[in-house]
Order: sequence, then C-alpha cells, then structure tokens
Amino acid sequence: MGTDTAIGTLAQATLDTLPLNLAILDAGGEIVGTNRPWREFGRANGIGTSPDTLGTNYLAVTDAAASEGDEDARRAAAGLREVLAGGRDLFAMEYPCHAPTERRWFLLRAAPLVHDGDRYVVVTHLDITDRVLAERRVERQRDEMAAEHERLALLNQLLRHDIRNDLNVLSGWADVVGDHVEPGGEEALERLLGAADHTIDLIEAAGDLAEAVGSTEDSLEPTDLSAVLADEIEKLRTEYASRSTSVTVTGPEPSDPGVEVLATPLLASVFSNLLNNAVFHNDKADVRVDVTVETREETALVRVADNGPGVPDALKRELFAQGEKRPESPGMGLGLYLVDTLVDLYGGSVWVEDGDPDGAVFCVELRRA
Repeated sequence: MGTDTAIGTLAQATLDTLPLNLAILDAGGEIVGTNRPWREFGRANGIGTSPDTLGTNYLAVTDAAASEGDEDARRAAAGLREVLAGGRDLFAMEYPCHAPTERRWFLLRAAPLVHDGDRYVVVTHLDITDRVLAERRVERQRDEMAAEHERLALLNQLLRHDIRNDLNVLSGWADVVGDHVEPGGEEALERLLGAADHTIDLIEAAGDLAEAVGSTEDSLEPTDLSAVLADEIEKLRTEYASRSTSVTVTGPEPSDPGVEVLATPLLASVFSNLLNNAVFHNDKADVRVDVTVETREETALVRVADNGPGVPDALKRELFAQGEKRPESPGMGLGLYLVDTLVDLYGGSVWVEDGDPDGAVFCVELRRA
C-alpha cells in the first residue's frame, strides 16, 4: 500500500509540515507511510534501509532491539501491540536516543487509525531534548539550593548559638562593670555596649537571611501586621529605656485593631531591622521614630519615619542591595538586604522617601491576606 493510497496526497502534504517524526503502521506493524521529518531524520542518522523505511516492519525492529536487552524497545513493542489489538487508545513513553555527538530524548506516541475498515497505528516521535535538559538543570539547581540551604542552616546554628551567646555574656558583664566605671569611662562603655548590640543584630540578620533562603511563596500565611509592629516597637523602647540616648517611638499598640498581611514569621525581622536602623543612624540627641499604617484595598502600607540625617538621593536605589551600607555604618549592609529579600518574597515593595521636614521614611507595602 503506497503512501498516497494510505493517507492521501493532501494529508501527506499536511503531515509533512508537522515538527515531529511520523509513521503509519498497518495491522502487522509494517510501515506504510511516513512524513518528511521522519525521512530527514533517517537520512541524517544513516538509516541502513531507505530513509522513508516503507515496507520495514517496525515491530520487528523494536523486537530485535528488545532481544538485545533494550528495555525501552521492549516497552515500545508491548505498547504498540496493545494499540494494534485495540486494547488501548493511546500509548506514550519518553526514551533516550543519543547520537555520537549529542544527547537526545524523544516522546513516542502511538494511537489507532481506522481507514476504509482497515486498522492502522500512527506512531510519532517528538524531540523533547530541550525540555528534558531544562528539567535536569532545574533539578540540579534545586539540589544545589538544598545543599546551600543546609550549609546556611549550619552556619546559622553556629552564629545564633555559640557566637551570639558569647556576645550576650559580654554585654551582661559590661552592664555589671558599668556600676564601677568612673564618669570619664562611661562613653567608652556605651560604645562597647553599642558595638556588641550591633554585632548581635548582624548575627540575627544573617540567621534570618539563612532562613529566608529556604522560604517560598507557599509558606506565606495571614499575619497580624499591627501585632508584629506593636511587639517590635515595645522591644525597641525596652532596649533603650536604660540607655543615655533618648528614644521616642510611636506606632501601633497591642490593643489596636489588626490588619492581616501575607508573610512568614520573619516579618518581625523586617521591622526590627528598620526600627533599629532608624535609631542607629540617627545623629539627634533626642531620637524620634514614628510608625504609621495605611490600609488600602489590597495592600497595607507601613511608614517608618525618623528625624535623623536622611538618605541621600544617590543612595536611595542601591541602599537595599546586598552588601550596601551607609558610609558611616560599620556593618555589612545585611539588615536592609534582608528587609528587601523578605519583602520581595512576600510579593511586596520597599523604598525610601524624604522625611518632612527632615529624616528618612522607609516605606513597606505588603499584600493583605
């Protein structure tokens, strides 16, 4: 049965345009029709018979390969026989078909075709190499990320357990020594305590960043924004209650009605960093930080405003980049990088505006739950 007789001239022209290799088998598994990509593949790969392979028994070829231990050929032969016998309407399998100079994968599909009362099977081979390689790259990246996250978790444990504990001991003994320091040494002690506290903050930021690496949007959950803000504000007030620096913080209180946003428990780190940043970089004798929340239809906007020196326009865009910091900052710029990383994970935005009449306003917009 010739190709034109089997599938018709118009059908043949149509099949020749398909971006896959196609052959039609009769009830006995003999190839009675092929399309142009099938023939071009045969020529390119040095098929021993005629490139169109008409008259070749496809089942015999797969059986021969199966007898030599080719498991993919065995599966293909079994599936094709089921389709030919009417036992299934579709058989599909993916298999490797590597050439000497390249690695390739194909998707084989076999479906029945009835023509003039005779039963045939349409066999197609689609090159899926790009998809398979992309999937393998993603899988490799996923494994690399998992390994990196494991390393970060170990570092996080070291930082938060060993190093932070030692620094807390240092701060505790410095407070004790404070009762015995002469007036001339108070400023030095204050600087010592400030450096220790700042280092502890950096350790917390590094640990939170390590946790954020393993977070995904699937981990977001409704979070009471007002409660988080009230808690972080109270922590800041308590921290500076016994310090010589005068710090006034206004903002949501625990009794205020809450607004829920999509976040993780690390949302507290966002505002802990912004609040501490507002105090740490403030050059005023009386530091003031005002936190406000504006509820919108789909988002909630938090403004953390301070009365400090402000942020130069040249730094506003780069301030949240990894490793960036203000010129006078002794830190590594991790805090604001962590803020940007987490807010981005939450599907929100963070930016800096000028204060009125002075200072800076850090704005965080989050999606409402």
